[in-house]
Amino acid sequence: MTPFEHLAVSLFGADCSERIVIVLSNDFTCHWDESGVDPGTTGKSKSDMPIILVGGYMAHVREWTSFEKQWKSALDEHGIDYFHMVAFANNQYPYRRWPQEKIDSLISSLLAAIKRFPRLRFSCSIEVDDYMEVVKADNIGREDIVRAYHLCARKCIEHVSDLARAAGHAKKILHIFDKGNSAWSSFEATFTQKMLDSLNILNPITQSKIDVIPLQAADILAHQTGRSILIETGRAETPTRYYVERLFNKPGLLIPCKQSELRRWYQEEKLIERDRMVGSYPRRFTVGTTEHSRQILIDLFAEPESHTLTSALMELK
Repeated sequence: MTPFEHLAVSLFGADCSERIVIVLSNDFTCHWDESGVDPGTTGKSKSDMPIILVGGYMAHVREWTSFEKQWKSALDEHGIDYFHMVAFANNQYPYRRWPQEKIDSLISSLLAAIKRFPRLRFSCSIEVDDYMEVVKADNIGREDIVRAYHLCARKCIEHVSDLARAAGHAKKILHIFDKGNSAWSSFEATFTQKMLDSLNILNPITQSKIDVIPLQAADILAHQTGRSILIETGRAETPTRYYVERLFNKPGLLIPCKQSELRRWYQEEKLIERDRMVGSYPRRFTVGTTEHSRQILIDLFAEPESHTLTSALMELK
């Protein structure tokens, strides 16, 4: 059974041959993780970080299968079952007593897998102070509030969908988020069939990064991108285990939301909720592209055997 068939079984149970076909029929999958906790979602009015960020990677399902094999081989070689970036960055168990040579060997192997297989990275971040200014602190505990996680996750999905539409890619894309975010249930509830059809995606799901290896790559990206924003804005020192330069060699998009944009995003999300209540969803329009950029996008969504994507994708920023 392939890794994606295992995923289908975990979602639908052992007797799921028909649904396995549904999961495997999409040819691209995105895996997402977050950095930072939404204020007001864990019984606390403040976040654990100055920013909230969602980041991850997109690849063809066959590329993810090869990625998982290489990643698992690296884990096995270094005697661990899965990789968690926070524990690694803070020299916690099981990495605490490792010699530097083993530490360097592990992260180099994992970064090599990321460089080789995922096609594109995406990240979207929101400053917590800007978010608090938009929603006002006295509203932070309300259940109907639009969470910062919602905004970041939505923009990541929308950007992938817009690129796919511009490329003329017809198959639906599956988005898998790391399980456990306290804002997930309210975000999941916003997805209606009309929204899924407009974005041309399958219903987003959550899984544990322990079980779904590509989420471990998303974990690295989310953690390191968050740190890079804090370092660049003078709010953190550069840590020893910092790999942004190698991660950002992968073509991709980083969308830091300014406060003026955040107000617009927030109102858009409120409109989405209003439309959901009456059973509608605004139509997504194809983004304008030049012939050159369209060819880059077509290549981005090509089958693995004909895919030749280069750093030219950076031109799409």
